[in-house]
Amino acid sequence: MNRKILVSLLVVFALSIVLSLFTVQANAAKVPKDILVFASTDSITTWDPSAAYSTESSYMPNIYETLIWVSPPGSKEPFQPGLATRWEVDSKG
Repeated sequence: MNRKILVSLLVVFALSIVLSLFTVQANAAKVPKDILVFASTDSITTWDPSAAYSTESSYMPNIYETLIWVSPPGSKEPFQPGLATRWEVDSKG
């Protein structure tokens, strides 16, 4: 008899967890497509990639694309294109 009660309680508990998940989903706020929602436990000092030096520097590659990438050691070309499709270096370097 105790086993039946335990199984029944576990089933009721599991169902309550599943149903509560649907409630959370139904109450989720509708966010416009042009808004970035970001949650972090750390303080973000700046979103400017030229001034970022701390925690936010790990988020920058997910938000910004660079003009060029440095190639891995031993590559034929020292740089690979990012946003820039071509570039030139003048005689002064």
